[in-house]
Amino acid sequence: MFLSQRRVYILPTRHGLTFGLAVILMLIGSINYNLSLGYVLTFLLAGLGIVSILHTFRNLAHLYVSAGRVAPVFAGTRRGSSSFSRTRAASIAIPSISPVAEPGRAAMRPRTSTARRRCP
Repeated sequence: MFLSQRRVYILPTRHGLTFGLAVILMLIGSINYNLSLGYVLTFLLAGLGIVSILHTFRNLAHLYVSAGRVAPVFAGTRRGSSSFSRTRAASIAIPSISPVAEPGRAAMRPRTSTARRRCP
């Protein structure tokens, strides 16, 4: 899918709205107290916000997005590993808790069991 200029919308998030509100409050404070350094900081931050919006738009405009294909794998195998055969059954170690009482102890002890799964 091709993202044309008409399909890219830059909408403000909650943090963006908070930033805009802070810049407006800084501008009102600078106007009220006639602070020239406040004007510098206010317009510098507003300019940085506008430039970041422009860079975001330029990064997203004319972008081509497509779905990729992936090879099917089983859980626990490494990506790109070709050592797995579909004709063999895969064995996966699953830890389980079994109530095995040792002499003098009546506690639960973890035991690993092997579950076998057939490939289709």
